[in-house]
Amino acid sequence: MKENWLEILKGAGVDTEGAIKRFCGKEVLYKRFVSQFLTDENFQKAKEAISIPDWKLYASTIHALKGVTGTLGFQDLFRITSQIMEDLREDRYEPAEKLFPELEENYQKISAALKQAFENEE
Repeated sequence: MKENWLEILKGAGVDTEGAIKRFCGKEVLYKRFVSQFLTDENFQKAKEAISIPDWKLYASTIHALKGVTGTLGFQDLFRITSQIMEDLREDRYEPAEKLFPELEENYQKISAALKQAFENEE
């Protein structure tokens, strides 16, 4: 029996119940948005920005990623992006930079779960 896509996301630490509530209880709408996360370019842009470093670009991409991850219920990513934004707002660049590996690890975890969830749907 195939594992339900919601169960896969829950297993990766996603607050699917809270996220579906933010989508007015419309699971189909939530699924549409969550499935588009893998095409969102903000993580890659943040990765490029931190390598330069371009703090303005890093802040704008992290801010966008924070909004998306919060809406979709990606709790760990939301927590990390929130901390990075707090650091950047206070001009604490070193702590914001040091959090990037944790951000990347959690991004990869969510990406893998999404790929598994939607491969199962086929």
